[in-house]
Amino acid sequence: MTTIHGLTPWWEPIRSHIQALQLSPASDGIAIACCGSVEEIALFSSGYIGSPKFARQPLITEHTMFQLASISKFITACLVLELCLRGKLQLDEKIIPPNNLLDVPVSFGQLLSHRAGFVDIGGIFGTIKNSTTGWTFDYWQNNKFRLYQSEKVGDYNYSTWGYWLIQVLIEWKFKVPFEHLLKKFLCYPLGLVSTTSSSPNSYNGNYSWGHDSLGKPLPYGWRHFEGFEAAAGVWSTAADMALLISHLFKPKGTNSRDTKLLLSLQDLIAIPSCCGYQYGLLLSSINSEKVLLHTGTNPGYHAILQFCPKTKNGFIILTNSECRNIFNQSLVKYMGRLMVDTAGLAL
Repeated sequence: MTTIHGLTPWWEPIRSHIQALQLSPASDGIAIACCGSVEEIALFSSGYIGSPKFARQPLITEHTMFQLASISKFITACLVLELCLRGKLQLDEKIIPPNNLLDVPVSFGQLLSHRAGFVDIGGIFGTIKNSTTGWTFDYWQNNKFRLYQSEKVGDYNYSTWGYWLIQVLIEWKFKVPFEHLLKKFLCYPLGLVSTTSSSPNSYNGNYSWGHDSLGKPLPYGWRHFEGFEAAAGVWSTAADMALLISHLFKPKGTNSRDTKLLLSLQDLIAIPSCCGYQYGLLLSSINSEKVLLHTGTNPGYHAILQFCPKTKNGFIILTNSECRNIFNQSLVKYMGRLMVDTAGLAL
């Protein structure tokens, strides 16, 4: 157990629940961050990174890297909105994508909220680590008739290809890779030292090895999502995500840790009065209280992220297993209810 910056007031009630998790020492690595609004952060980690390459397994810590899977969309939304707040992008500007990718204009607002006309069913399989295929654009040109329908603009459809297009557009506009923008405008200002869309090999082996639902390690540890990093390929740690979550709770215009990040949680909410997908997060409710959330599953990884705007509490759970039982769903529900009711009503 590791704690930094004090304890969130709702940490103690869940400590015993977390410690009671039945984890497999070989594969069920888990890292949890519980966050408040004033750098109140509590961190828990357990298990091993699970790599067959190590005879003596390193322990999972709050600094161990996990694939965020579809929570990468939340990271991408934070980046795009920060660029908008800095005047470098316009959320509602209609853009015709380059290279004849589409013959109709789209906006970042539509893309971030999955309302740009994409009709794919979400999800895409990556390639083995470090492999590149260059197939993305050819596949799009051959299949866009079944991935995109202009008459569906405005209708919600959870889409992987829409976030692929976000990555294409910002790389085209700024003439630099997605990773460069992620580091410059989101990671460096907040001090997120282990959040990246590139291969984690350069992080001294401090990354978790993915395991399937049976607990077996993936042959190459993880899968790479070439061109889809903005949708499913971002890596991060519990410690980094805790810093980002805590910053988002701060009042608009308040810098965190002397940074210059302009983004706040309210910027991610497109339509406050309407539940549904906003910008990189789903607006839902727990005990009639509004919450923002996202889940993510990649081969070898699973994650859950939840915020409560009213109580300014949030948490993220990261694992290197596809087995959702690792979360102990009763624990997730218990954490969610405590998140929205820090007064400690009967739960």
